[in-house]
Amino acid sequence: MKKIIFLIVALNFLTCERILIPGRLEDSYSDVFNSFWEEFDQHYSYFGLKQIDWNLVKSVNEPLVADFTSDEEMLNLFDSMIQSLKDVHVNVYAPNTVLAFDARQGYPENTADLADKYLLEQIRTNNTISHGEIAGTNLAYIKIDRFSGSLSEFAVFTDILSSYGDKDGLVLDIRSNGGGSDENGNFIASHFASEDKVYRKFRYRNGPSHDDFTDWFESKITASPNPFEKPVALLINRGCASACENFIASLKVYDQVITFGGITAGGSGNPIYRELPNGWAFRLSNWQVDFVPFGMVEGVGIEPDFPIDISESDMVDEIDAILERAIEFLEQ
Repeated sequence: MKKIIFLIVALNFLTCERILIPGRLEDSYSDVFNSFWEEFDQHYSYFGLKQIDWNLVKSVNEPLVADFTSDEEMLNLFDSMIQSLKDVHVNVYAPNTVLAFDARQGYPENTADLADKYLLEQIRTNNTISHGEIAGTNLAYIKIDRFSGSLSEFAVFTDILSSYGDKDGLVLDIRSNGGGSDENGNFIASHFASEDKVYRKFRYRNGPSHDDFTDWFESKITASPNPFEKPVALLINRGCASACENFIASLKVYDQVITFGGITAGGSGNPIYRELPNGWAFRLSNWQVDFVPFGMVEGVGIEPDFPIDISESDMVDEIDAILERAIEFLEQ
């Protein structure tokens, strides 16, 4: 099935007024295809890990382009190529259209939609963070919807966590958090850091060969002067991707953090943006990340310590099986 998402709003970075030149469609579509293929050939970082023969992709698809007479045919071909990469950081942006790989297809939703029913009161601090006390327990609950936005949106976390200092443990819910900024996630993670720890290494693609990379660089979480060291149940699902997976790795270097729920999306590409000859834009993964607790998770995802799914019958009965298992664990 073609996975094309139609946008309601225009994408500012698209040069929508540029179109394929009438009268030489075959040459134009060939130029577009070759530009797309060559940019990936020179810059994409996960050919080796995913065992993708990019030359074969070209030999199979390039002859098809000569017969194209419409943008839809070109987009269908790009969509097929994107699906084969299985990379959530690869997209094509055309007027009113975004091509994307959806890592969530075929996986349980396992969302946090029912979590507020377990709280004495859900307190929404802003559009990013909500929290509350879990009814019938001495546990706190904090949900982080995303890691995008300014760091100032996340500054409230310090006071929120401090207000639950007398609790026996914390449920930290990041289900369906699609990522954003590593900086914001690292700020949150530092609140649980009893010591400085390296949690990942990364390197950039930097040459014409698919295995040309820079040296590895390291990232670490800086210790807090007053860390939260009580048990933390981290709730995850297939909707966790990119900076959210980076956040999971940064917390899992500390022993008090245990994960519950479903496997994550496996998106770690740190994309760069490019433009095609016809004005369409696209992005592609340009680095590799190796997480200390997990290794490379690109295209694979992070497995939870306690795999749990919310069944259809659970949804009907308004039961959050993931949250309930986390509460049980923290109370034992």
